[in-house]
Amino acid sequence: MGNWSEASRFAIELFTITAPFACLPMFIGMTERMSMRGRITTATASVLTMIVILLITQYVGTVVITALGTTLPSFQIAGGLIIAMAGFGMLRGGAGDAADTEEHGDTEAVKVGVVPLGIPLMAGPGTITAVVLESQHDHGDNGFLTVSIIIIGVAALMWVIYMLAVPIRRCLGRIGLNVVTQVFGLVLTAIGVEIIVRGDSDARHKLHEPELTAAISGAADGPPPAGPRNWRRAAAGRR
Repeated sequence: MGNWSEASRFAIELFTITAPFACLPMFIGMTERMSMRGRITTATASVLTMIVILLITQYVGTVVITALGTTLPSFQIAGGLIIAMAGFGMLRGGAGDAADTEEHGDTEAVKVGVVPLGIPLMAGPGTITAVVLESQHDHGDNGFLTVSIIIIGVAALMWVIYMLAVPIRRCLGRIGLNVVTQVFGLVLTAIGVEIIVRGDSDARHKLHEPELTAAISGAADGPPPAGPRNWRRAAAGRR
């Protein structure tokens, strides 16, 4: 990435799409009957799942899009719709319900951490779309590495938030947690709309690019445009 503003923008975008305060109620509900060790195992499994999925997406996501014959603007518009719908769901309060999960050892804790916490809650369509779109930008080798570091950093921050889930819930209360979720939902919806607008603009540009190229090429190769001076020169030549 060329500067800190781009890096911070992507970090905030990825953190917002991950929606930590929307994940908290589900994490608390699914680990309510677990011991502290079980919660640590679940949080670690979910974070590692997120890191693996998003890093794979970063390095091979473009190849998959090309293989499927899908253009990047189309993927932007579809991804923006998914992100906006996820934000809509948070605004409607649909992300706060979760079922209890009894503790059955580390194996059960890992299963819960991988699905549904890791996939699709943390490494879902929204975060995958954001990583694919960011990896399309020409940031150079250092910028590509920065994207990977941001992914790992956001995942580590999610792990810390999961570890503080019970104190955070106790401090904010159910109403406070819902308010924070609503705010994150509004921001997430705005991000989705921005991605849709950007994808529509890129699609229009790609659609008219051949026409512009042909027009520029024709203007360069063809005769000069007819005008009063050219008419006078033609008339003088006939004389």
